Amino acid sequence: MDEYKKVSISFYSHERKGITEFDFEIVYAINKLIKK
Repeated sequence: MDEYKKVSISFYSHERKGITEFDFEIVYAINKLIKK
């Protein structure tokens, strides 16, 4: 769960700066790996 929270936090901090589709795809892929 700690890793998932770290990803969520980094996602939200990226979003504030203006997230790109590329950034989102990386976050999505990482979340998928963590859930497995």
